[in-house]
Amino acid sequence: MRDRAREVYDVLVQFVIDNDIPVARPSEEKGGIIVGGWSFASGWMMALLAHVAEFPIVEVELGKYVRRVIFDGECILLSTRT
Repeated sequence: MRDRAREVYDVLVQFVIDNDIPVARPSEEKGGIIVGGWSFASGWMMALLAHVAEFPIVEVELGKYVRRVIFDGECILLSTRT
């Protein structure tokens, strides 16, 4: 899943660059991006959150642009039960 997380990260960085997204200002509800994943993609969002600190910052410090992360998925993805 780390590789998938890296792919999501790279897409989001490129989106911020290509669309000249302003830095997030959460207190004003302005700027930045809101990242969402539902159903199967919620696993990718969890992978992104788990691995994002491992990825080098090259062009954009993505954390400054993410205003909110929303995911809606099966609880089983968060479960440790087998």
